Amino acid sequence: MHQHQKKQSSILLSRFFDEYIEYVSGSKSKHYLKSIRLSFRQLLSFCGNQQLQKINTKLLDKFITSTYTRAPKAAALYYRKLKAAFNKAVVWEYLAENPLKKIKAPKLAKTLPVFISEAEF
Repeated sequence: MHQHQKKQSSILLSRFFDEYIEYVSGSKSKHYLKSIRLSFRQLLSFCGNQQLQKINTKLLDKFITSTYTRAPKAAALYYRKLKAAFNKAVVWEYLAENPLKKIKAPKLAKTLPVFISEAEF
């Protein structure tokens, strides 16, 4: 039986993080792995190393919102990376459902291209 298929009553966030990194490290780019590590480190520093099941929608909403007020692009990145990771936690039966499913992705302002006139050029 594969290690991820056994039902676990509780797993710490850091342990899940290690398993997830191990799982994706063979198939993802270094840049992708760096962004996953950053996302998990930020979440760990925000909520501590608690049981994965205790990381609920309310806690993640606070995490994404507080990050968004400081750095909207970071909030969007963390949201995407953590949502993918929590989807895997559901597949591995660590969670019944993805707590990020009920949270909307952070909106990023569209940056318009800068135009200068011929005279300014």
